Amino acid sequence: MHGTDVLTSEPRTALRAMAVPIVISLLVAQINAFADTFWCSGLGGEALAALGLGIPMYAVVAGIGNGMGIGISAAGANRIGAGKRDEAAEIVRQAIPAMLIVSLAAALLFLLAGRPVVDWMGSGGSVSGEAWEYCIPCFICSAAIIMPNIYAGALRAEGDAGRSMYILAFGALLNMVLDPVFAYGLGYGISGLAWATSVSSAAAAVPAAYWYHVKKDTELRISYGGFRFRKGPVKAFSSIGVPKAVELDIFYIFNILMLYFFVKVGGPDGSALYNSAYKYVDLIGVIPAGIGGAIATVCSAQFGMGDFGRIRRTVSEGLKISLIAVTAAAAVLFVFSDWFAAVFASGDSAYLRADLARTIRLYCLFIPILVLRDIGSAQLQSIRMAGSSMASALIRNLEMTAAFWAASYFSLDAEWWALITGHWLGALLMWAWAEWGLRLREREHRKAEAGREAA
Repeated sequence: MHGTDVLTSEPRTALRAMAVPIVISLLVAQINAFADTFWCSGLGGEALAALGLGIPMYAVVAGIGNGMGIGISAAGANRIGAGKRDEAAEIVRQAIPAMLIVSLAAALLFLLAGRPVVDWMGSGGSVSGEAWEYCIPCFICSAAIIMPNIYAGALRAEGDAGRSMYILAFGALLNMVLDPVFAYGLGYGISGLAWATSVSSAAAAVPAAYWYHVKKDTELRISYGGFRFRKGPVKAFSSIGVPKAVELDIFYIFNILMLYFFVKVGGPDGSALYNSAYKYVDLIGVIPAGIGGAIATVCSAQFGMGDFGRIRRTVSEGLKISLIAVTAAAAVLFVFSDWFAAVFASGDSAYLRADLARTIRLYCLFIPILVLRDIGSAQLQSIRMAGSSMASALIRNLEMTAAFWAASYFSLDAEWWALITGHWLGALLMWAWAEWGLRLREREHRKAEAGREAA
């Protein structure tokens, strides 16, 4: 089938065709994140703590690309489902230059405002200095980090999840190769990890740019002759992408606040424990995140078709697969937590191994519930209620930050339990909101159909 045919095919076929490449690309990206942490652990515990402060700042930049990429894929797929291919192509045409401008503006903003935030997180000192060394290449190269996800979103909009996977996986694999070269071979230390990420991301965008602008072999063909920005197409992808980018960045920004509380209670080791253990949460999380990405695209096309039965079958299939896979993975992580802790607690960081293993076991108590958060968020995006998904994320993170603040007066253990409780409450809220939203859209659709029949 052509990519656009995949989007409108039988729900199980469409979901699996889209989800498998997305999960693979996210999995490779998470393995890459493990490689970053592994190479950093060889630089010592202080460097590992600095990486823990720098990664949320990098993630804020990446969140712009991830969120807007989802907006492009959902808006484009919606137009394809409604039989409006020309509008889908125009959305992609408008999105690429618009996001290039946004990424350049973001670079300037983050370079001007980033250092005080890093100093505040790390309470100054050498750890903050090393964290800022990591941030500088990420901020300078914001466009390189953002644009691969924009192109990936455009490819998913036309059902081409395979080439979307290719560019993201290529960037991650290249980064694994370049990490030791920049960090050790060139002697850049922790900043070398960020330069490797930036160079790899830029390289990942090259094939997609070639397909769209030179070879022109994509299903949605675009040309920039007589180009001017148009409000309608920009609004179409930004109305989904901006709330999703904000939702992702809400997590990363609040994560910065959480890191402050971890440093306050546990010092640099608290930050290292939190971030190192969370690598496994992110690794397992590629399953619901990838399936959620497929749901957001496939169900957007189904929403454009007005087929709510297909939407429910697609979401149900994705939820079932995610819950089974994630619960099984969390059980393995729990049983072999000491072995998994040894991956990051080695060399100068070996003294953290026992505490890290315990932290990993505690994280296993909330990992399965995150499925409801990711699938619920994807469902809201697909029915053009991305603002509700963003609001749910904001409420969740406000509640968690308040809990972290209270727990910081007690102990690091209290912080862990605040994290567990917050994830459970937040995931249940997102799922309840998603179900309410789908029922609302169904009622609106039935009312509109009745009005057309009466006319």
